[in-house]
Amino acid sequence: MKKYFIVVGICLCANLLLAQQWSGSTTTSGVITRTGNIEISSFNIGRYGNTLAGDSNPLSLSHGDGQRDLTLFGNSTSTLHLRLYDGDLKLGLDSTPTSTFYNTGNLLLGGTVGDRLVLGGLKINVRLGYWSSFGETGGALNTIIGSNVKSSTSIDNRVDYINTTPDGGRAIQLDYLNGITFHAYYGNVTAGNEFAGYERMRITNSGNVGIGTTTPDYKLTVNGKIKAEEQILVVQNVADYVFHDDYDLMPLEDVESYVKQHKHLPGVPSKAEIDETGFLVGHMTNKVLEKVEELTLHLIELKKENEELKKELDAIKKKLANE
Repeated sequence: MKKYFIVVGICLCANLLLAQQWSGSTTTSGVITRTGNIEISSFNIGRYGNTLAGDSNPLSLSHGDGQRDLTLFGNSTSTLHLRLYDGDLKLGLDSTPTSTFYNTGNLLLGGTVGDRLVLGGLKINVRLGYWSSFGETGGALNTIIGSNVKSSTSIDNRVDYINTTPDGGRAIQLDYLNGITFHAYYGNVTAGNEFAGYERMRITNSGNVGIGTTTPDYKLTVNGKIKAEEQILVVQNVADYVFHDDYDLMPLEDVESYVKQHKHLPGVPSKAEIDETGFLVGHMTNKVLEKVEELTLHLIELKKENEELKKELDAIKKKLANE
């Protein structure tokens, strides 16, 4: 009997101690409260605890695989959840989250870690306000920067209009085949329709620039007229060599024979050559200068001959006057 009273006494003391720490309902559906700290190795809230199977709105606050973290599950199969771990906020699968806000300040939305902001996947867009976009397509057309246009989210190598407007759209497109291309159109367009064509300029991967052409074969190829206030050409071996003492000046008789046979000046491209290679402005300007300098030498020579003839004529006139 004595032992019985001792056990009862111990139970009463324990109950008294617990009563001092906890208060509230004693039913499973009620609320209990406690003042002070609680240390629990694993704490789960949800209809089925850690399992969560069949729970339409489960919630779990868990120690999580021996690591100190906070996990909020988003569906009954626990395939998606929001997880706070070591200061990183993660969304997606427990082992391979699709998005992470790192405590370093980096934001990862798919893709791989390393940049300040990473948006993973293909055929995606970042909208900047109502008109602007930055996106990536599938296929060769990799990146676009657009005004009222965006990369298609379903079709590779396609760009679509964002809004219906009479103002058209504009885009800079970067791809590994064509380099950088610039597109612009002003007119009525419909949201969702394809933005294709309207290329105004491109920079190829080899560094050639084309305006009005998609196949620039020189550093600058322009299909159209060019207007400029001044044009500076760098010419090698300017034609002043004509005035050097060792220059072989063709006699006018030989020039006459050459022109009669070939129908163009010596050293100057023929019409057929210009039709094939184009009119090379720098080369032809230097050739014209060469011919002007050759004419100058011929004129100087003719002047000397004319002065000699004048002297001879004056001498004949003087002789006749004295007879």
